[in-house]
Amino acid sequence: MTSKRQLFSEPQVAQYFELSTVAKMAGRPARDFHRVLVKELVDNSLDAAEAAGIAPEIRVQIIGGEGYFAAHVPDNGLGVTSETLDKLLDYSTFTSDKALYRTPTRGQQGNARKVLFAMPFATGYERQSPEVVSLGFKHTIHAGLDDAGHPSVGRERSVDGSGKDLGTSMFVPMRVLYRSQRGGWRAQRGKGSRAGLRALQPTREGEFCALPTAHSAG
Repeated sequence: MTSKRQLFSEPQVAQYFELSTVAKMAGRPARDFHRVLVKELVDNSLDAAEAAGIAPEIRVQIIGGEGYFAAHVPDNGLGVTSETLDKLLDYSTFTSDKALYRTPTRGQQGNARKVLFAMPFATGYERQSPEVVSLGFKHTIHAGLDDAGHPSVGRERSVDGSGKDLGTSMFVPMRVLYRSQRGGWRAQRGKGSRAGLRALQPTREGEFCALPTAHSAG
């Protein structure tokens, strides 16, 4: 396993990991982050198939627990290289503050995946990290702030044993939030499994499932 980590101290970079900034860039309040997450992951997969000149084959798997939400979306595109991931994880390039979710149509690419990778930290979810599986490797993404409040961003790469050479599989977890009567955002408590995403495990096909609660739509 290899690890690549970058440290940034620019104040505007830290904004990526603040809940208010993520909401501004997503164009939706925190209570709608799960919708933004699924839409942007599907948009990425559609773009990958379009770039490859092939018909898209996309599976969307939604995983829910008590106060937690995750989406896992594999596609049949050309894949994502390590070099491309490093560019996506360069949070020093704050290219736009335009909304990613203005219309039901395909989202803007710009900062979309940067925002998705920042969602776990921004919503206070720490049990699992986003994962990108592509071209024979699994990349575990770490994006957040260190104890000093400085951005700490990186990825750990390991060999993927699924045997899939093409396509990209993206998994992003987050905490579900709601606005309390006193103001501010709190974690939502649902009727799902108390284990939440702690039960999340890879299956033999490299998919993800949550026990006992998992819903998928393909």
